Amino acid sequence: MSTAFQAITVVGGVVPPSLLGRIQSGQVSDPKSLQPTTYHLIGTETVRDAASRSWMYLKSAWQAWRELDARKRPDAKGPGTGDARQKWLLVMLREFGYGQVPTTSGGFHVDDAAYPISHRWEAVPIHLLGPGVDLDRRNPGVEGASRAPQAMVQEFLNREEEHLWAILSNGLKLRLLRDSTALAGSAYIEFDLETIFDSDLYPEFQILWQLAHQSRLAKRGGPDAPPADCWLESWRSESIDAGARALDKLGLGVEKALMHLGTGFLRHPDNGWLMDALHSGELSPREFHKALLRTAYRLLFCFVVEDRGALLSPDASTAAQERYATYFSTQRLRKMVRNRDGGPHPDLWRTQKIVFNALGGNGLDAVGLPALGGLFDPDSRAVQLEQQPNPDLLLGAELANRDYLAAIRKLSWVVGRTERLQPVDYHHLGAEE
Repeated sequence: MSTAFQAITVVGGVVPPSLLGRIQSGQVSDPKSLQPTTYHLIGTETVRDAASRSWMYLKSAWQAWRELDARKRPDAKGPGTGDARQKWLLVMLREFGYGQVPTTSGGFHVDDAAYPISHRWEAVPIHLLGPGVDLDRRNPGVEGASRAPQAMVQEFLNREEEHLWAILSNGLKLRLLRDSTALAGSAYIEFDLETIFDSDLYPEFQILWQLAHQSRLAKRGGPDAPPADCWLESWRSESIDAGARALDKLGLGVEKALMHLGTGFLRHPDNGWLMDALHSGELSPREFHKALLRTAYRLLFCFVVEDRGALLSPDASTAAQERYATYFSTQRLRKMVRNRDGGPHPDLWRTQKIVFNALGGNGLDAVGLPALGGLFDPDSRAVQLEQQPNPDLLLGAELANRDYLAAIRKLSWVVGRTERLQPVDYHHLGAEE
C-alpha cells in the first residue's frame, strides 16, 4: 500500500499508514514512547538531534559505498553482498543503536527446515544482502537461492513464535518484516534507501531512524519477555485501535453529513422537481440515498487527494494551482467551517458542482483539474427523471451554504481523545479508514 511518503511503502496491512504520520508529528497516544530516554539518548540530545547526526554521517557512508560498488561491479553483475554488509549495512545498523551485529552460525532451523539468515540481534533476525540480490525473487548463486529472501524470512517469522519482527535489506531497500500469520501474504514496511539518500529525503530518513532503531525492537521487559513487548509492536497495536476509532467516527460523520445534505436538497426552493419525484415515486428514497452517498464519497476523495497534493494535473500552471486553492478547493471549505455557518445562498455548492463536472467530464485547465471519470461519472444505473436538469441527479440541484457547510463540518472534524474537535488527518488517513 502506498503512503503519503515518496520512499516508504506499507505492505500487507502490517501497520496502518497513518501511523507514520503520527510518529512524524509526535501524536502517538503514549508520548513517552518518543522521549529521548526511550531511544537511550543521554543529556539534552533530542531524537531529532540524534537522527540528524546519523543522517550526516550516513550520507557520506552511502556515497562511499556506492562509489566502491560501482568500481567493483561496473557491469552491476554479482550480488555485491560483502561490501554492502561491511561498508554500508552494518555501519547503518550501528547508527541505529545495534552495535556490532553478530552473524548467525548457519542461520536458523525450524524442525527440518533451514533458514540461512545472515545476522541476529537478540530476538531480531537480520538478513543482509547486496544490491545485486532481488528481495522478491530467487537469486541463483546466492545462499538460500531456492527461495526469494523476502519469502524465506517471512516464512521463518510465521513459523517461529520467538521472533516477531525482522530486518531485511540489500543495501538499496530496507524492510521491517513482521509475523504475518494473522494477515495475508507478506507484511512489512519498506524504506527505499536509494531514493532517500539520492534525493535527500531527510524527513523520511527520520521516520526510518525512529522505526528501525534498536530501541524499537528491544524487549522492554528483558530477555524473558514476549517478543511483542517492544515499542514497535505497541505502536502497531495503538495505531490499529486508533484506526478503528477513526473509522467509527468517520462513519458517524458520514451519516450526519448525509442528513444535512438530504435535508438541504429537499428544502431548497429551487428543487421542487426533486420533491415532486420523491412524492410521486418516480425517485425512490433508496435511489436518493445512493445519490447522497455518492456525493459524500466524492467529497472524501477530494479531501484525501487534495491533502496529498495528487488532485491537480502535474503540468498545471502555478496560476491554475493557486486559483484552485483559493476559490475551488475543499481545503478552504474545511477551514471555513471553523467559524462560519453559512446562509441561504448556494454559491459554495455551485462552485463544487463545477469541480465535480470537470472531474467527470473533460477536466478544467483553468484550475488544473484533470478528467478522472470513475466516481465522478454520472451513475449509469441511476433513475433519470423527466424534469432532471443534469444527468447526474444532485449536480442539477441547489444547496444552501448553511446545509453544505454543515455536511463539510461533519466530514472533516471529529471529537478527539480530549473531547475537543480536531480535524481529520486526511493526508495520512489509511485506505481502510
